[in-house]
Amino acid sequence: DHININYKDPNAGYDYTDIDTITDGAGRVYKLTYAGSQLRKIEYKGSGSIVICQVNYIYNTEGYIQTVTYNDNSQVSYTYSKYSGYSISDRIATATDISGYKMQYTYSSGPASKVTRVQEIGTGGVNGDYMTIDYSQDKTTFTDSKGNKEIKVFDSCGNTVSSTDGD
Repeated sequence: DHININYKDPNAGYDYTDIDTITDGAGRVYKLTYAGSQLRKIEYKGSGSIVICQVNYIYNTEGYIQTVTYNDNSQVSYTYSKYSGYSISDRIATATDISGYKMQYTYSSGPASKVTRVQEIGTGGVNGDYMTIDYSQDKTTFTDSKGNKEIKVFDSCGNTVSSTDGD
């Protein structure tokens, strides 16, 4: 069994990396649809010609995925934030799943900002657990909402050399 990948025709204005269809070893077909360089839709046709399942992608004005809609109309959504002084919102601010459960991300200041806090927000808008992240020279400390810590130490190449529970 093998997987067959067919690409869109670059002579028809598509990028040479744009996939048209993927057929797996069992003959199941996945069709990809683009708008410009953005993937807009994936259709699963099984081994026939009728669409069994479809996933649609909507992008914000800056080209980042904003909404993913599934066959049953359930959605996953994303919002983005921008660093002060920049015109592009390129940092994910929230990710919300199909049940309304949300993860919220907070960043350090500066153009090379890093995630400093991840907050759970329940379906009713109630704050859940969180984790803070503190970065220092060759060390990152993760602290959860109960005060538990994990400390990772890195070598000069960024490889983890130790991981301790912070006690």
